Amino acid sequence: MNDSFSLFLVFLTGVGTGFGYFGGLLFTVRRIRSMQKPGLYLLGSFLLRTGLTAVIFSLVSNGEWLRLVACTLGFFCTRQTMIMIWRPAAIGETSPAGGTKWKS
Repeated sequence: MNDSFSLFLVFLTGVGTGFGYFGGLLFTVRRIRSMQKPGLYLLGSFLLRTGLTAVIFSLVSNGEWLRLVACTLGFFCTRQTMIMIWRPAAIGETSPAGGTKWKS
């Protein structure tokens, strides 16, 4: 397989891993109010998301630093995209996702 195509697939794996990680974080934050023990729920969610991410990164990188960098880059591109989509809107502006304004 071509090296650049292989790196692109690794990058896409990082993107998918990022969507799983940060989607799980969003799911956790939205459900935390209904939990009996929110601290335990947060800890379990963190350990599960981090463990899965570490395993995927380890399997995909296969000991090659360039593949690890490509996967990490895809992961952080997803992070930035999700921040832009789901960030709270400042007072007087609308969120790109059409969400409600942030009230603190």
